[in-house]
Amino acid sequence: MNERRSLQLLAEKYEQVLEQSKGSSANQGIIFRQNSDKEDTGCCIGVKHGGSIKVSEDLIERIKKISNLKFYAEGSAGKRPQDEPGMLAFLQTNFPEANIERESWDDITEKKGEGSANTKYNVIFVFMQHRFNKIIDWYTARGTMLDAMARPIASKNKDWPTGSPSSYEERLEWLTMHMKKAGFYDALNKPYSRRKLLKIMDQMEDSAYPKGQQFPDISTYFGKMTKIVEDQRNQTIYDLMGEGGCCFAGSGHLIELKQQFSKAKLSTIDLDNI
Repeated sequence: MNERRSLQLLAEKYEQVLEQSKGSSANQGIIFRQNSDKEDTGCCIGVKHGGSIKVSEDLIERIKKISNLKFYAEGSAGKRPQDEPGMLAFLQTNFPEANIERESWDDITEKKGEGSANTKYNVIFVFMQHRFNKIIDWYTARGTMLDAMARPIASKNKDWPTGSPSSYEERLEWLTMHMKKAGFYDALNKPYSRRKLLKIMDQMEDSAYPKGQQFPDISTYFGKMTKIVEDQRNQTIYDLMGEGGCCFAGSGHLIELKQQFSKAKLSTIDLDNI
């Protein structure tokens, strides 16, 4: 590491220490994007899905000073803010006159054919955050576990990854191809068991995000896919942060944003606690 880089890292760490010494805190982290004059142009607030958001008063005031301030949720919480009760409570307490944009930052990403709408990589959404999203309830208990995954309950079709095959035959072929490449086909090609399917989906999710790690493991098949999809999703967050957007996102996105845009002007708070 050269001397200039060492000094830069030291300066960044010192800046973070100064921010902490002022009492700035965010229980799931927060990132501000800044322009060349170090003015905040937008931010991203970390969320533990379903959990509460606690941000110190000085940071609330900092958010209020952002020009053209708009709030964007993640995923379904744009159209159904109640999906993130912590986000709702945070806004009602600190920004009572604000509204969440109906179009989430994920919706904006999908309109570009990216993120969960990226048909080349979006198979990961058949298992990602499967316990929180109760994905197991999408599937019928018929045939093998792979058969079950290929026959989602009709009323849940809206939850399929955007652009994924809709017929049983095409969906089975799609899943078989990916699961063979990822090494999960043999485990799934056995008689349906809710308990075993949950365990396999745990393993698939762990292959993308190892326990305790907030960014994808690019040494695995699903981890590589996840990295590409997450980069596309994070690009939307970053772009919105440049236009007055204040995005709510799973706290892992903050770590990814810091890594992905390491050369950008970002002010980070409490990322070490995530």
